[in-house]
Amino acid sequence: MTHPNDAYYQSCVGQWRCPMDFRVTDWPTFWRASMGPIDRIRVLSLVLWPSWLGRIYLDTSVSRVPGANGDGVLHTTRVSWLGICVMRSTERIELDPDGRRFMLIGTRRMMPTYWREESFSAPGVVDQTASKASYTFSWFGTELTQTTVASPDLVVATQGTAWSIGVQQLRRVV
Repeated sequence: MTHPNDAYYQSCVGQWRCPMDFRVTDWPTFWRASMGPIDRIRVLSLVLWPSWLGRIYLDTSVSRVPGANGDGVLHTTRVSWLGICVMRSTERIELDPDGRRFMLIGTRRMMPTYWREESFSAPGVVDQTASKASYTFSWFGTELTQTTVASPDLVVATQGTAWSIGVQQLRRVV
């Protein structure tokens, strides 16, 4: 029998792409958030970047790899502008034998400090229907909750903090 966490990630295997969607929904909370000046500039550049200078794109890939509890998942993310990578992350997702939970363990690099690698981890859960996953992790000094709903050719990832929202409509590329 296939577990929901296994079925969910198997349905996501492939490459995905979309224009990046991200906006600040609560400016006072954003300005009060505990983040360093470089992270604040990164957020402002995502939000205030004029589209006439070129869209910012989100590319992801999902593949199956051997894991500690059987099959695991390798997930990569790349945010780029005019083909220039401004953020890259690689996550290993270990599927829990309970069939629903997983642990995401990753690293990311962001401009302008691309030489500095940040580690992060997050426990997550897949719903019983194997179509929805969610997890919470630290992003720019605040908690970000990501919920993804997967269908064969579209993954909708909703990313929210106390001060922002992003809805990525990733379409299958390969």
